[in-house]
Amino acid sequence: FPDAQPLTSELGPETLVLLLIPGAFLLIIPLVRRSMAGASALPLMGPQFPPKAIDDMNQDDLLAPITMYMQITMVGLAFAEASAIFGFIVAFLNEQPLLAAPLVVWGLLLAVWQYPTRAGLSQVLAQQPSST
Repeated sequence: FPDAQPLTSELGPETLVLLLIPGAFLLIIPLVRRSMAGASALPLMGPQFPPKAIDDMNQDDLLAPITMYMQITMVGLAFAEASAIFGFIVAFLNEQPLLAAPLVVWGLLLAVWQYPTRAGLSQVLAQQPSST
């Protein structure tokens, strides 16, 4: 951005709308994860299910839920990455590099929020029918 102008209040309404779109990812991510796995498997989202005895389950019972959990995590991380990339695009089109900062931070927060945890995996395992 060699000829970048300082961030001004002269942003058009279309730019402001474009800046709000990544905020919708906060609502989309749990819905997508719940539709794919039956549980959002996110921190601070929904009830925490009592963890099943993961150590007592055989590998065949664990493979499908773990694969599903990793798939929904990757889809959610793709939304987080899209938020950051979206910020770079808006900043580039408006020739104002500072516009990228809030969306990059937002993308990082979404990625940290979805970091795989044992509690999240336990939510997905709790939704699986037991084969015992």
